[in-house]
Amino acid sequence: MQIFLNLNGQQEGPYSLEQLQAWVQSGQLAPETPAWYDGLPTWAPVNELVASVEPAPVAEVTEDVDGAGEVFLHIEHQPEYSRGQLLLRMFFGWFYIGLPHGICLVFLRIACGFCILIAWFSILFTGNQPEGLYHFVNRTIQWKMRIIASLMNLVDGFPAFGLGNKGDKVDFMIERPPTFSRWKCLLRLFAIVYLVVPHGICLWFRMLTSVVLVGITFWVVLFTGKYPRAVHEFNVGTLRWALRVATYLSMMTDKYPPFSGKP
Repeated sequence: MQIFLNLNGQQEGPYSLEQLQAWVQSGQLAPETPAWYDGLPTWAPVNELVASVEPAPVAEVTEDVDGAGEVFLHIEHQPEYSRGQLLLRMFFGWFYIGLPHGICLVFLRIACGFCILIAWFSILFTGNQPEGLYHFVNRTIQWKMRIIASLMNLVDGFPAFGLGNKGDKVDFMIERPPTFSRWKCLLRLFAIVYLVVPHGICLWFRMLTSVVLVGITFWVVLFTGKYPRAVHEFNVGTLRWALRVATYLSMMTDKYPPFSGKP
């Protein structure tokens, strides 16, 4: 079954029933998020939908395992942007956004580092990792993405404090794989060769381009109140690409990240 989500007024998907169930249970997806599938007369809260739909046959679920570990990032493109908030972020964003959120994230990043280390040994010896630690790292990244999106002027509003998506304009989700590969776990020891260097070179140029575009769009938004959609999608794609690399290095997925920022 193919299920679609309505995220900040935009249809996203399709996703499998198992993906949505995992996201709702882990707190990655707000229960009230509108969802729909072919044959449903209208949009319904995703928690009601996943509870009412019959589970897929075992064979169908097995096929879905290949989709586990996919990274999903959606950042709302607003029809209008506030010039006042733009100027406020420009001159005082470091103080009222960067400083308070940064203090919290410093300690969370240290904790995440230990979680990733534990995950590496756990996968190596058991082929899996503690579910609680996985979701802790995941929800920390969700918090971090809200801050980055705000400081890049991709969204208006003050980013909410706390782990998880918080029903904000920024949605980051990743389906936790049922198992992890031991040999890919060992392969991470050589990640600098096959991942960090090739992706790092490409991402450096892409991020540099995004930095320039952020500077240009500041003036565009300041004078027009609008953020060009194509530029918005490019900058979101840069974050999506970086996220795929980060989640791979953080032992959250075994899927090698593509050299692309496309959904």
